[in-house]
Amino acid sequence: MPQKTGKKRVQRSRARDPVSCQWPRLRNTLGRAAIAMLGRRFWLRKRKDREVRLRKFILLAVACLLALPFGVAQAATRSILYVANSQGDDITVIDLATQKVMTTLKVGPIVHGVCAQGDGRKAFATIESEHSLKVIDTKTNTVTDTIALGGQPNECAATTDGHYVVVPLLAPANSVVIVDMTQKKIVKTLPLRHPHNCFAPEGGSNTVIYCEERDRLPHQPHRPDKDGLYRLCEGCGRSAPLHRQRG
Repeated sequence: MPQKTGKKRVQRSRARDPVSCQWPRLRNTLGRAAIAMLGRRFWLRKRKDREVRLRKFILLAVACLLALPFGVAQAATRSILYVANSQGDDITVIDLATQKVMTTLKVGPIVHGVCAQGDGRKAFATIESEHSLKVIDTKTNTVTDTIALGGQPNECAATTDGHYVVVPLLAPANSVVIVDMTQKKIVKTLPLRHPHNCFAPEGGSNTVIYCEERDRLPHQPHRPDKDGLYRLCEGCGRSAPLHRQRG
């Protein structure tokens, strides 16, 4: 009997022990705290990883932006030569730095001449057989436009900004046409007896193009006093010979 009473007392004491009563609650609290700490550590680690990736992305973007002007400057200073093959139907593109042929561009039979705008992004070729002006994208070396001229063209000249291209047309046209490259059409025709070549002044210009006049037929002897240059103002509404410079 005393043993039974002792067991009951022990059981009662255990049942009444406050630590034993609060252990499940304490265990749940500790579990939640541990889970919260682990979750916070994982969140911090994830946030840190995101910050590291973001820093790497920013550094990469800055490096690309810093390298861009160098690439643009390198492309801008690259010297490319476009050679018109007058006995053929193509233009040979040569890299002057390596002195190697980059490509050959088909444009049409009897290519007379090639000119380019100041930044070199576009080149223009006159095709005698087609009586046309070809527009060339120098980045891709492809013909992007063809403009009819109404006569047999000689050497063309472009303004520095590429807004206008001036083309002399041989007999029977006997004229110089001014092509607006934004409208892709002729906006002005100037009479000029036996025109030969047009060219821009040294250093380029947006307001002046020179065109050579040969006041004679092909079979006649050369007469220096009759040959000369016309200075043309390119503004399409006011295009007119300003004065003649004797050869």
